[in-house]
Amino acid sequence: MALSAGTLIATILRFDRKTTTYKIALIRAINDIAVNFPHLTSCERIAIPLRMIAEKWVAFYWPFVGAQQISQGRQSPGKQDLIFRSKLSSLRTEWAVLVGIDNDSDGFQLVGEASASTRWINSFPASFRAKYEETVLAIMGAVRKPIEYAGPGRHEIFPKPTRWNKLPKSISAVPGTGEEDYCLVVSGELWAEFCQLSLWVEALCIHEWCLLTETFTSNFSRSEAYSVLTERPGNRLPLTWERNQIDILIQEGYRLVCPWTAKPIELKNYDLDHILPISAYPINQLWNLVPSDPSFNRNKKRDLIPGKEAMRLAIPRLAGSYTAYSSSPQLQNGLDDDVSRRFGQVGKDERWDGTELALRVGRFVGDFAGSRNLRTF
Repeated sequence: MALSAGTLIATILRFDRKTTTYKIALIRAINDIAVNFPHLTSCERIAIPLRMIAEKWVAFYWPFVGAQQISQGRQSPGKQDLIFRSKLSSLRTEWAVLVGIDNDSDGFQLVGEASASTRWINSFPASFRAKYEETVLAIMGAVRKPIEYAGPGRHEIFPKPTRWNKLPKSISAVPGTGEEDYCLVVSGELWAEFCQLSLWVEALCIHEWCLLTETFTSNFSRSEAYSVLTERPGNRLPLTWERNQIDILIQEGYRLVCPWTAKPIELKNYDLDHILPISAYPINQLWNLVPSDPSFNRNKKRDLIPGKEAMRLAIPRLAGSYTAYSSSPQLQNGLDDDVSRRFGQVGKDERWDGTELALRVGRFVGDFAGSRNLRTF
């Protein structure tokens, strides 16, 4: 790589020729994915499924479709700015009908849950799931363009996407990658740079996106673009199923304690706490959901992330919660699915030990908080 990884990222964002916001969206997506899998920084090359990038684009472009037709590319006769605009607009419209809300940040909620949990997306009607798949497939086609034209020549920076099962075995894949998935391969140096500079890369992406959007449309300012590009989900989707399953554990005599205060969890008198708050990580994966003391959760933790000492003390208590989850077939199946999507499989017919999982969660929370400079308690 002639340029350093950091210089390469900045060059693509600031100086590459752009007729749409696609290149910015590509860099922002890779940045988001890298910071979610920091354990891959030691790998020489990493494969990212195009589907995972496309799902990030669903969230990024959500505010610019639907009722707000905000241009994201140069206008030309007979050509749309976003080739997937009609499909994403239709998806947003149906989402609003199904859930009764229509916020610019809902795309993050939708793709976060859809990509993280099969049980959640399967709760929607088949027609909506089909529309979601059609939208993701359409965006996957669009993602190939900035991959091809990043830098001065075709595939100068990123190689042509290849199926995972056709790639050399020396390449590591993001957890959840399927054998038939087409993947973008990035260098370990670039991955490590994203993890180290994640906050600054995101800020530069948003800055350049705002400037570019303002040049594409006369009725949407850069400040308005900034507002929608930085909005995050504030609404919480129902956690009825998860609470019901934990209620059953308590009724059956399993002893659960708050990971932050060590107070015993009482039936119907607990909060289902997101270890990583939904404002930072809008996903309801079971490893990220633990019963906690409602007073502490609402008055002290709120949207903060546990610091090193808080997490050190919480590890054995989290391990106890995960071990209790494994006693319920329903929770165990959900936990297996959620954990494999975040941390990968541990082996055929094997499951994560409660303590091992708690330690992995603790490391991930620390890495995530550090890369995004998030406030801790």
